[in-house]
Amino acid sequence: MKKPKLRIKDKTLPVFFAILIACMAGVYFWLAGNAEHTISMRRLEVPRKVVDLQKQQQAAQASPAYEEDYLNPAALTPETGDGTHSEIPELASKRIALKPAPDSRLQESGRLGPLPKIGSKGRTPWEEYSQPFREDARDKAKLAIVFYDAGLDDNLLSSMLNRLPPVVALSFSPYSEQLNTQIKRTRHEGFEVLLNIPMHPENITENDTGPYTLQTNLAMSENMERLEKVMVRATGYIGLLNAKGNKYVRFESLLKPVMEELTDRGLLFIDNGENLNSLAPVLSRKHRYLSLSSSYVLDNPPLQEHILEQLSRAVERAKETGRLIVLAQSFPFTIDTIDQWLEEFDDPDVAIVPLSTIARERFVKAYARSS
Repeated sequence: MKKPKLRIKDKTLPVFFAILIACMAGVYFWLAGNAEHTISMRRLEVPRKVVDLQKQQQAAQASPAYEEDYLNPAALTPETGDGTHSEIPELASKRIALKPAPDSRLQESGRLGPLPKIGSKGRTPWEEYSQPFREDARDKAKLAIVFYDAGLDDNLLSSMLNRLPPVVALSFSPYSEQLNTQIKRTRHEGFEVLLNIPMHPENITENDTGPYTLQTNLAMSENMERLEKVMVRATGYIGLLNAKGNKYVRFESLLKPVMEELTDRGLLFIDNGENLNSLAPVLSRKHRYLSLSSSYVLDNPPLQEHILEQLSRAVERAKETGRLIVLAQSFPFTIDTIDQWLEEFDDPDVAIVPLSTIARERFVKAYARSS
């Protein structure tokens, strides 16, 4: 007796293939829409190894002195009688000569290596290593843009230096293996430089910020040692940027010693501003720390329409508040979008300025806005 054959009903097969095609189309469009973001995230993945500080310092001493070919007293912007800098038009599109780094008068020997310090007559690293004040922007609303996580991809850094105007600042990952050389290259092109300070994020198991991370479950002495490990990795930077530590900034007992240490060394502390419960603004006002807060990250998510909307929003908020700082991730797509926007930007009431111009207006009485 023959076994009956199983047959698919005539109407079932077309339905099956229709569902299969729909699924394949969905996967295709998802990949097309997220490819740039996925590539960028892979590109900027945090390294999992600890950097040998001694080798890095030896390499830094042997690295090229990029400043020598153009950094001379005649190239520096002259100062006026009251200590302010003379006007520099069109700063956003021209390379500005930065003072050489390191300046031995702004450095001291630490247990792990050289550390920044405040020099004689109150000279601070953040002022000495930064661009001159934008006199032409004194009475305008000011907007500063800081790219963070720079340096993890050296080719991408080269692209940033070639394309972006030096009015933006670059904050480097402390995990870059060529950190000192990269910072010298960046300062050679006139860009102000910061270092990322890894701090405890909201979910550290999903957002591994590496072995230098200041954590809420560590003793303060361990956190301060990690802070020092970051600071000795390079020189010529004007401050440290908290890009992702939204949990750490909620605890006064953990944040206050860090902000105090940076202020005592003449360095800026930049908070990402994403945590509305961050104590950085409160501590800054109460103790007069050298701390500034960003308003938000421009490219979260990194989509062109969103970035452009956020830039327009930033301009309007700068007009309302007088000055504004925004952050951007070092993604290729973000760099392209902001670079094009900067080329086309034209608003008589708002100036795109270096980060230090906002800091000077905030912390140095001589630069206070006249309005």
